[in-house]
Amino acid sequence: KEINSNKYIIMPRNLKTDIKLSLINRNNIDRLKYLTVVNEYIYSNYHKVCQIFTDGSFVEGLGGSSAVIIPAFYITFSEAISGFNNSIITEMYAILSAVNIIADLIRADNTVLSPFDNKISIFIDSLWAIKHMSYINHKKFHYLVKLTWDIVSALSIIDFTLVWLPSHIGHENNQIADSIAKEKVTSFKFPFFKVTPSPVTWGVTF
Repeated sequence: KEINSNKYIIMPRNLKTDIKLSLINRNNIDRLKYLTVVNEYIYSNYHKVCQIFTDGSFVEGLGGSSAVIIPAFYITFSEAISGFNNSIITEMYAILSAVNIIADLIRADNTVLSPFDNKISIFIDSLWAIKHMSYINHKKFHYLVKLTWDIVSALSIIDFTLVWLPSHIGHENNQIADSIAKEKVTSFKFPFFKVTPSPVTWGVTF
């Protein structure tokens, strides 16, 4: 669902994106070597921050699902969702779920991310989901973007980075998130579950 607005909605200052891995020419690199390049990039840039891996899955005529993995806190979360009509939206929903989980952790203990210098990297294998989350038309935008931005803005002490991670190259946590999302969407009995989207502004209070 999209929301129409006459006001500019500004991307939170504590939210950044990183799609540098998408710029690598894969034509002359085999899968194993490419995986090594990806792992080295992640280690060089994000080994000191709290890493989150998300994925979304969609099956036509059935529904969708999202998955979130936060290895540092041994968190694995998945959710079946209906009412969405493509995989990009389920990927965006997974990002929202990840941010919401972080909000819950901080609500319980506002120092929980101190060992990570209050920095979080959310790894997503959908470039389109990142583009939707990092660019907004001031007149029309998806409500999932607004919900995510509201929470990120409220968590102003935390620096978030949405990082594009190539799919199906053998990265362990990405593969796990993908498997969990697919298992959820194929095993859930959707007639008994439905998400009712709400475009209202939502934020986090402490």
